[in-house]
Amino acid sequence: MLFAFAMLFLALCMNRTINVYDEGLILFGAARVLDGAVPHRDFYANYGPGQFYVLAALYKIFGASVLVERAWDTFVRSCIVVLVFVIVDRLAPRAVAVLTAIFTLVFLGSLIDAYGYPVFPALAAALAGLAFLLPSPGCEASPARLMAAGGCAGVAMLFRYDVGAATFGAEIAILALDGWFQRPGVPSRLPCIIRVLSLYGLGFAIVVVPVAIALTIAGALPDLAFDVVAFPARFYAKTRSLPFPNLSSLLEAPSHAVVYFPFVMCIAALPAIVGAAQRQKKERGAGRESAARRSLLWTLAALTVLTLVYLGKGMVRTQTTHMAMAIVTSLTLAGLMVRAVPEHRLVRYGMSAMVSLGVAALLLFSVRVDYRFAGENIAWVTNLASSAISGSEVPMVSGSCRMPAGLERLACFRTSPEMMQAILYVRQQTSRDDTVFIGLPRHDKIFVNDVLLYFAMARKSATKWYHFDPGLQTSAPIQREMIGELQRAKPKLVVMEPTWAASIPPEPNDSAVSSGVTLLDDYIREAYEPVATFRAITVLRLRSVEPAAPAGMMRGMAGGPAAVQGL
Repeated sequence: MLFAFAMLFLALCMNRTINVYDEGLILFGAARVLDGAVPHRDFYANYGPGQFYVLAALYKIFGASVLVERAWDTFVRSCIVVLVFVIVDRLAPRAVAVLTAIFTLVFLGSLIDAYGYPVFPALAAALAGLAFLLPSPGCEASPARLMAAGGCAGVAMLFRYDVGAATFGAEIAILALDGWFQRPGVPSRLPCIIRVLSLYGLGFAIVVVPVAIALTIAGALPDLAFDVVAFPARFYAKTRSLPFPNLSSLLEAPSHAVVYFPFVMCIAALPAIVGAAQRQKKERGAGRESAARRSLLWTLAALTVLTLVYLGKGMVRTQTTHMAMAIVTSLTLAGLMVRAVPEHRLVRYGMSAMVSLGVAALLLFSVRVDYRFAGENIAWVTNLASSAISGSEVPMVSGSCRMPAGLERLACFRTSPEMMQAILYVRQQTSRDDTVFIGLPRHDKIFVNDVLLYFAMARKSATKWYHFDPGLQTSAPIQREMIGELQRAKPKLVVMEPTWAASIPPEPNDSAVSSGVTLLDDYIREAYEPVATFRAITVLRLRSVEPAAPAGMMRGMAGGPAAVQGL
């Protein structure tokens, strides 16, 4: 019942505007995989292969569309809600578990710019692993549960390498400490720890090792190392960092305070953990140690550690979306605190106040967003806009589930008229086997780019570097490689979509700074000429005489390690 309710609620509160960058790269990456491409080797990707392959399988069954991807995202978020309920219900009253799940649902419904985000299936897998370890992760846990928990961490890694690795490391440490400190004086303590960690690690390896072997055979590991380790380590913080909101920004936009919620919950959890540990120590001294008390202490500690680990995801880019994992685990932690109230009155009141105020502030922000989009969607459905057919080739701005030929992938979702006109034009001027290139007016300075157009047009990219990141496509080595790819593929059309060429206002990081590299811009200007304009969107076609490659062109550059050296 909870799962069904969550599905309906999330569908009702859905933002029907498509995120052209973050969501677009997932939509198009899955389409590339469906066509036989391998992530990292054939296209640049920050994420694990899991989301691309799951969506590719769903495309195979139901057809490629935004609606299929949104249905999968809604399914995953609903699973998170149910898993939060399962974890809290093991150790707290049923009513508290239901409320915690509802609060989590309301928060997840407010994340209206993160559809298709691989963090959600990774979080669902991590929560499932925690549920397998309850009520007790010690030697009394069955091998099947320990292996399943490790396997869940492995599944998380397939969607987000960093999340899976962090979850694995955190839970290994928690399991080892639990075995060491919770069983003092037991001669078999070390063998117990070895058994638990071995079974957990085996479950992790069963999931991860075959995928690693497959990527190795496909020759994707060098590119993976560049995409996920080398490039982000050098450029991510420089080009994507955002500061934590200060007092003045909070006064202007109080909703930004949501990013502090995990910190507040972790601080509030400390007295709860200390209180639970003291009670357990007393029970053990009296010879009546409670398994429920031990499980509560272990779960509080595990959720606190996981929250702190997941905070690393948002420490560079301090936005609600990037804090989502830590916020969900914090909400779960808040639900369990009702069973670990400190005995000291002042500490108890302080902890209760922090939890209550933090949850209330989070809900206030989330409910406002949910209410807004639920109202828009109800109005859209009730005025029959959802099934209306436009008299022209381009449907209404509000979107329709009965789209004209060529726009079927966008059915039920809204995009701008100029984008739909550009999509139809490119589809009419090219065949399915043709490649295109979606660029920006300038490539020496990048914020994000419109990856959705590739998916909506159902056309392949002429370059593996179609997903733009500042510091990458703004560099000379990558621009030279892109020029070489364009010369080999000779795309008939290039589309210049300037909407997201820069953040307005510019972000306080290096994405607002020009690299001074204009090789790609110079090549496009010489090789292509304007042929059609749809407001700000300009379509270029290949000139009859293609210019020579720029001096120093590295035609043989293969990306991956070579790109690392060049950068």
